[in-house]
Amino acid sequence: MPQPASTWHLAHEEEEGRVYERVGAPIGPLHAIDLPNEKSPPVTIRLVSDARQKIVAEVAVGAGEGSAALVFARPFFDGYHAALAGQKIAVESYRGFAPMIKLPAGVHGRLTMVYRPWWLVLGGALAGVSLLVCLSGALLAWRRR
Repeated sequence: MPQPASTWHLAHEEEEGRVYERVGAPIGPLHAIDLPNEKSPPVTIRLVSDARQKIVAEVAVGAGEGSAALVFARPFFDGYHAALAGQKIAVESYRGFAPMIKLPAGVHGRLTMVYRPWWLVLGGALAGVSLLVCLSGALLAWRRR
């Protein structure tokens, strides 16, 4: 049974296994979690925008000990970049599934997380250069006529 047991309910059971459903309101695109064996300060999150490759939120981490762990409800891939008030923050993987950042107690500001892997940036630049070469060739061919 998944823990805590109060938030899960058995939906289906067969010889091959069991299927559990989470009980309660849906989880938002960005939420704070308590990591095992760590104290977490209180966190206030106000979502500003949630786009396909970018999430922006106003975040305030209360005073206290430890750090706050924030998990994004997206699949984890290399290429996520996060910043709080212009300062870069390391993006980790929460259990190999979702992007997670840790914020120290007492910080606040605008949190931005963007998915921009190096291969996508390089591919976009190469596509732009290719378009420029094609348009230049077409313009030269048109001028020679």
